[in-house]
Amino acid sequence: MRWSVCNSADVVDYRRQAPFNRKHSFGIILITWVNHHAALKLVYKSSASFIYANGFLLLSVVLIPFPTALLGAFLLTDYAAPAVVLYTSSMEYRATMTSRAVEKGLYP
Repeated sequence: MRWSVCNSADVVDYRRQAPFNRKHSFGIILITWVNHHAALKLVYKSSASFIYANGFLLLSVVLIPFPTALLGAFLLTDYAAPAVVLYTSSMEYRATMTSRAVEKGLYP
């Protein structure tokens, strides 16, 4: 069995994708923050369930860069399927936590 080292074309391709990955992650985090800020204006009072829902929303936002980087690194390869599944799952988790946080804030 022979071990192979990635060639310079792979490194250059990854370096080309990295700025897009960071911009994409930043865009999603910015949109989430703006929507969260707008939703907090509607909250009358806080509750324990609202605080926990916000904590899990924060967790979902912190996790965004990892699946985005994996998606950018493996999207045009034969190993794209797991990266796409992980990215889609993380976006679904973020959307679910956003709706739960808003729901717990509006109806404590």
